[in-house]
Amino acid sequence: MPRGRQTQKRQADAIEAPANTTGKRYIADLNSAKYGLSRPIRITVRAVDDEYIVAFTEAELSRSGKTLDEAIDWLQSSVVTLYDSLKARAPRLGPLPDRQLRVLETYLVEKSNPKA
Repeated sequence: MPRGRQTQKRQADAIEAPANTTGKRYIADLNSAKYGLSRPIRITVRAVDDEYIVAFTEAELSRSGKTLDEAIDWLQSSVVTLYDSLKARAPRLGPLPDRQLRVLETYLVEKSNPKA
């Protein structure tokens, strides 16, 4: 692609991506029947080309999606999946998974009556 077209595409992407989609945000709910949050999760959001990247940097977990909602939904479900997976393997975790589990344990709380 010629350089001029790349610049035009980047400018168009910057215009199409709303200004308030980048930066810091908080997730107050995981949309999970099994787990809630004891406190909001701080995430970073970046619009890159034609996708959004959201990161829960404290737990070293990030996801992307075509829309901001898609990226956040995937991150929320990934937090739950990762937590369950790490808890099941807890005695045999390496340094990074162990650190991720310790971080997630400070945020996730099991709901008293989880729906199946």
